[in-house]
Amino acid sequence: MMSVMIQRVIGLTEERQLEDLFAVRDLHISWRDDLSAQHQRDPDGRLHLAPMVTWTAHGEHYRFIPWLRFRIAFRTLPSILRQLGWRSEHYFAIDPDALLSDIGAQLNRHHRVSEREH
Repeated sequence: MMSVMIQRVIGLTEERQLEDLFAVRDLHISWRDDLSAQHQRDPDGRLHLAPMVTWTAHGEHYRFIPWLRFRIAFRTLPSILRQLGWRSEHYFAIDPDALLSDIGAQLNRHHRVSEREH
């Protein structure tokens, strides 16, 4: 079994801000490994866990698993290794800004549909 990287890039503070901004209730961004759709690979093939987002709006319950986007990050090497000519190694990390944007777009989409119905 391959290991799955879990990066909690969105915390409770951001959840509450999204909840207020989009007028939804019970917003929860869960980093538990519940569904296979949450397993997504970065460009290097490493497995990451996407969050499951659940919320309530106008009495309806919703669930969304965002498609992860990644940014390149670098591991910092000790100075002695850099002096010996070793280079920093890159890896892919979940892009937190893109993830927040995608979740916000999904919340906004359901919020607008619900507003038109009322």
